[in-house]
Amino acid sequence: MQGVFIFRVATYTPIEYLGYKYPYWGEIIGWLMALSSILVIPSYMVYMFVVTPGSLRHVSFASSLQQSAAGEAQYSCSCAYV
Repeated sequence: MQGVFIFRVATYTPIEYLGYKYPYWGEIIGWLMALSSILVIPSYMVYMFVVTPGSLRHVSFASSLQQSAAGEAQYSCSCAYV
């Protein structure tokens, strides 16, 4: 989704349909609506990096998969420390 957004920004041309050019304020509203859904995931990622204690070197996401007694992997939502 972000690749499509970046491509659209790089190749931007004003919207025109059947000779009618849409107003800039309409395009701005459209861009803001698109950004409101696109920026949620990167914003949450930055938030999690900020609030998670420890440095990136100490936090291991791979160890968040813990082995149960039966040997099957179970996902743990919290980060484990090495």
